[in-house]
Amino acid sequence: MTDVQKRNAERAQQLERHLRMTTLPVGIRLWKIGEEIPPEAGDRSTKKRSWCQYLTEARTFAADQRPMFFIKPEDFTCQIGPGMMGLTERLESILSGEHVEKIHFETKELAKSTMSTLVSLPAYSMQAATIGALEDFPVEPDIVFSAVYPGMVNRLMDSSLWYTGGPYTTSYGSLAGICSGACATAYMEESRVSVVAFPCMGSRRWGGFNDMEVSMAVNIKNFDTLVKGLENTWLTGHSYPIGVHLGEQNETHHPIPAEGYSEVYPYCYEASD
Repeated sequence: MTDVQKRNAERAQQLERHLRMTTLPVGIRLWKIGEEIPPEAGDRSTKKRSWCQYLTEARTFAADQRPMFFIKPEDFTCQIGPGMMGLTERLESILSGEHVEKIHFETKELAKSTMSTLVSLPAYSMQAATIGALEDFPVEPDIVFSAVYPGMVNRLMDSSLWYTGGPYTTSYGSLAGICSGACATAYMEESRVSVVAFPCMGSRRWGGFNDMEVSMAVNIKNFDTLVKGLENTWLTGHSYPIGVHLGEQNETHHPIPAEGYSEVYPYCYEASD
């Protein structure tokens, strides 16, 4: 295992220890135009899929032999994803509202007003992408993606606000919930510690996201900040699963440990660092 794989395995362990997700966290690397792509970027996908399908295959196959997808612009069944991720240009039928008129909106104008809010990477800024389970991801990811449940989102929001304050906001644009709402937003809006987005109808219908799942994405530049927030809010008595206090108890936190953080979770640095 290389140093990069060891670091990614640690990152996966940190998320899984605090959030206890039911599927694997995923690493995403976007290869810029002109960037040299190393052999460890993976083998070309032999089957076309949508962006959300690639993510779901990566997060749900936990066998020893795990899929890792090296994807080029022509490797997609749904053309919305590559447009949002900068592999191609965004479809004019999407931008104009034509694609979702009478499907999600009463008029083309209303559809266009929402489509204009969808975050995307600059067209043709990326030549390829690598997607795979984070814990043995062989390259440094740009984005860490996870499917989470609403209770886990409480931990993510609190942890993200630990250093920033203010409200935690999200948005919904009727489609592109995974590719734009989660992944492109995390990549483009570096000031956000983490991004939580609702999967669109397509990602639930074809992408394998179930009724209880929402999506979380973190720009790798903010990953340590998110983990630090998870650690510090754990030290204040918040954890997942969220403890249920029954009967006459009014205490809303679990007991705060007296020992140092590294004695409880030895993989981590001290919260006071």
